[in-house]
Amino acid sequence: MATVGKHILKNCRCWLNGYDMSGDLSQMALTSTPKNPELNLFGPSGSVRRMAGLWNTVADHQGLWDTAETGGLDKTLYDEIGVSEGVMSVAPLTGATGETAFTFVSTLGQYQPGGKHGDLFGFSVHAEGGNLIRGTVMLNGAVTATGQGTARQLGAVAEGQQLYAAMHVLSASGTNPTLVMAVQSATTEAFGTPTERLALPQVIAPGGWWAVPVAGPITDQWWRVSYTVGGTNPSLAVVVIIGIQA
Repeated sequence: MATVGKHILKNCRCWLNGYDMSGDLSQMALTSTPKNPELNLFGPSGSVRRMAGLWNTVADHQGLWDTAETGGLDKTLYDEIGVSEGVMSVAPLTGATGETAFTFVSTLGQYQPGGKHGDLFGFSVHAEGGNLIRGTVMLNGAVTATGQGTARQLGAVAEGQQLYAAMHVLSASGTNPTLVMAVQSATTEAFGTPTERLALPQVIAPGGWWAVPVAGPITDQWWRVSYTVGGTNPSLAVVVIIGIQA
């Protein structure tokens, strides 16, 4: 049996707002399901019909607790408990540009550190959100000057679909660093006449951002991110994921 496309989890990535959880995790799970309300209507068949309704995404991750008082996983997760509108993203491969990633707006509902006597001190975390977006990593790395990412042919945004974008800024250094990220489209890979489709808010510190989705139709096939960087000796570690779906 062919194994093309199969993958053993080794170096997958998980980002929560401005924190890279990857090195703290040993297990990740995402579940995305629609609620299916019943349509009990009169008719000769006597059968129960259902219609796909609102989507619900659940993340259940496990890993090892750390002792860092500031900037570490424990403080990050504790501060996120009950906070809505967070951004969580998972990349099953390595998180490199061009790879598939999943992202959603999350609310951390449970953080449970603990373990048995003699065991490594671990934790589990449970988050829930709405629609799970299957997208593409368009940028993952440090940006130090204004520029653009690689153009990728992701296809058009059809009628009934939307363009989604999520951004994680993991670090920001320099004097007064600033970043404005935008998503552009074009009819060709050369991007001779790009069109800006959405822009994320100006960033001055680490965190997570979710763009307001843009509805189709958009016939352009090619996509890229562009960024404007300001400040003195700025350097910002950034991950951007965009997706096209209903």
